[in-house]
Amino acid sequence: MNILRLIRLIFVLSILLGCGESMDKESSPDKKSDYSQVQEFKKLVVDKYRGFKPFMGKEGARKRTVEWVLEQEEVKSAGISEDGETIWILLKNGVEVDVITK
Repeated sequence: MNILRLIRLIFVLSILLGCGESMDKESSPDKKSDYSQVQEFKKLVVDKYRGFKPFMGKEGARKRTVEWVLEQEEVKSAGISEDGETIWILLKNGVEVDVITK
């Protein structure tokens, strides 16, 4: 009986102390790298929008930015949200990105 208690205690402690594979996927290097890449992509989209805006106005710049976004290899789909000011982007890896263009 004491052996079973000891095994359970070791098992519980190993989980609590984080032995083995980490349960926290958000802190893994791959997730941090993915987050950084998404933020860089989002900044690039904002820069494209700002570059188009002086020549096309806000509405034209949004449309042209969406066209540019759809040309990118990592993008599955994109469009302008119902509010008319937000560009939504769905990446092929399943990540959703919103860019507010007020």
